[in-house]
Amino acid sequence: MRKGTYIVLIVILIVFLGAMYLLFGKDNISKDRYSTTFIIGDKTIWNYSSRSWGTLQNYKNIGEINWKKFTVYEDNKKLGNYLVWYDDKWYFFTDSKEAVMTNGGKILAYNSNHPIKVADFKEEVVDSSDKDIVDFVLSDHDLSTSSKFTVSKKITMDLDNDEEQETIYCLSNAFATEFIPDTVFSYVVVKDGTNVYYLYESTEDNKGTNSCRPFIHHIIDVNNDNKYEIIVSCGYYSAEQQLDMLYQLEEDKENNTTSYKIAISNQ
Repeated sequence: MRKGTYIVLIVILIVFLGAMYLLFGKDNISKDRYSTTFIIGDKTIWNYSSRSWGTLQNYKNIGEINWKKFTVYEDNKKLGNYLVWYDDKWYFFTDSKEAVMTNGGKILAYNSNHPIKVADFKEEVVDSSDKDIVDFVLSDHDLSTSSKFTVSKKITMDLDNDEEQETIYCLSNAFATEFIPDTVFSYVVVKDGTNVYYLYESTEDNKGTNSCRPFIHHIIDVNNDNKYEIIVSCGYYSAEQQLDMLYQLEEDKENNTTSYKIAISNQ
């Protein structure tokens, strides 16, 4: 084979490998370099790096974050990009160290080397149009469909970029004051067409102060796959640390199924 033929084959191979990289490899390599530090409320710090999750738990780690600039959201509304400082809770400052006031809402902040999408959602009260799904959840846990609630909220949006609306339900009778239930329950459920996905589930005998009432903290797209992760938090009656969990939609291609699973929790 002539030398010129070898050169042509090498050029063709290089072009082919370059095309395969652009088509299939570029995005994956880029995502392997994603790195983000998340602040959830006052006590939870998560790291997302190289497609893996980790938790920062001690004051030394928190000190490494102090005076770094974070993008700050309160109740899924962007406040701005601010310097952060921790002293039993998070405080936010402008570049000139002027304090930034918050309204005591749910705080999400992140420092990232890639874009993070934070959903701007509206929470509504569950109504009669949701009776079928509410009755299904209660019956599925051997509870009366006439059970009373202290929380019955819903959020409707496209969670997985399929141009169809999914609904997240938060249902609970925790922290009841006007009635005393024998059983305390709390559920976070996603209804996607005919599919029902359980995220947080808790059903237990009422012992007075053992309950935990869930709520949707924020909804975010961590890795730019156009599928939202759901941050579910649960507040305890006692002074225990709030439970924070991040749920991801995962596909089981072998069994052709999908489910929401906890990617990381603070407990």
